[in-house]
Amino acid sequence: ISYSSDLKIVVIGNANTGKTSLINRYIKDKFVNSYKATVGSQFEYKIVEINGTVFRVHFWDLGGQDRNPQVTNLFSRDSHGVIILCEAGDDQSLQDTLEWKTNVQENNNNNLAVILIENKSDLIQGGDEFGIQKIKDFATENGFDGAFRTSAKTGYGVNEALNSLFNTIIEN
Repeated sequence: ISYSSDLKIVVIGNANTGKTSLINRYIKDKFVNSYKATVGSQFEYKIVEINGTVFRVHFWDLGGQDRNPQVTNLFSRDSHGVIILCEAGDDQSLQDTLEWKTNVQENNNNNLAVILIENKSDLIQGGDEFGIQKIKDFATENGFDGAFRTSAKTGYGVNEALNSLFNTIIEN
């Protein structure tokens, strides 16, 4: 198999927002109830066809307890896209995404696609349409390239969010 290109995606956010779970759901279509906190970084990849072109997509999962801008900048250098996670229903986690976004954009080009994912939607009771609109409004106001609600546990919204990120990268 020949790959047209490689895409580098960095996955960041506070500890316990489900970064590793999201990647494992997307790549392996699996969910594990108990994870050890990611220390440093983890690397995974998946072969993906986007609009008839085959890409090898590399996912860099950065530990959420280390909010050191130098670490974030080092790993995000030469990346094509960034996924910033917050936890559904956790307003502080949502606000913290702005710091993560600032850190990653300071030393990267302006074409870097950055999406916001509110993960763990399975923990929210009922449909919560107001909450979905709140996340979309927050993302628009703060310059994210999209906002999505996902559940790594159930798989809800995961493929939609990542496909949107890939399309944004290709458009840029």
